[in-house]
Amino acid sequence: MAHPTPLRSFLGGLGIPVAAHELLVLNGNVFGISGFVHRGIRGSIEGVAGVAGLVLSGAMVANLEGNGPAPLSLSLPKVLLSGFLVGLARKWLYFRPYDMWGFAIFTPGQNLMPTSQNPNASSKDECDCSKDQPPNPPRRALRAFTFVATALQFGFALRLSNLTEATRVLSFLLLPIHPSFDPLAGLPRRSERPCLGGDCSVPKGGEIDARLLIGSSIFGVGWGLAGICPGPALVNFGRALGAGGQVLAPYASWIASMLVGGLLA
Repeated sequence: MAHPTPLRSFLGGLGIPVAAHELLVLNGNVFGISGFVHRGIRGSIEGVAGVAGLVLSGAMVANLEGNGPAPLSLSLPKVLLSGFLVGLARKWLYFRPYDMWGFAIFTPGQNLMPTSQNPNASSKDECDCSKDQPPNPPRRALRAFTFVATALQFGFALRLSNLTEATRVLSFLLLPIHPSFDPLAGLPRRSERPCLGGDCSVPKGGEIDARLLIGSSIFGVGWGLAGICPGPALVNFGRALGAGGQVLAPYASWIASMLVGGLLA
């Protein structure tokens, strides 16, 4: 996986939406990694399970490859600023028309925040996974396992497609007029109830407004500074752990600053 080929990149790119779809079908949840982190620090077992799966995937990759991630080519203040801005963007992007990885999950013009995640919302704001019947009792152990398994799959797909490498992502984010630009660096809604029970947590659509544009811009600046976002950061944190702590500090610092930004949002 350390030396990607077009086939590996294709398979990795395919694995990312497959993992997201599996979580949607089985648990009725959107694969929003920033949401996993912030739900986890607030005591959600499922959030912790999602984070654990991503970190575990990185540790397994390090064991397979025999080394850790590349160091970030930034000073510590810039690393902290990058993570902080990504976390802060949650103030505007939390349950916006797309999750932190940009998977479209909405119909424009619909209300966005589901009642299951927003106690102040009305019933009309809920997603329609269980229109005519109440949700089944959640199968908690299986739901938590699904978070771990899909996050593990997602993490392997990120590494297979080389999207864990900051330099690769930064090359993709450059404008085409730049000589380092690399265009190759780089869910359907369901009406049924989650297969493993529990509430459906898929948000409805929302408007493209100033709030969304500001949040997207803040997230983009933070992402562009370091070339990493929550998913690759957690996978690389696991890779650093699996490689005996090599370059652990930059990724731990980025994650910590993201948490601070999210808590202040």
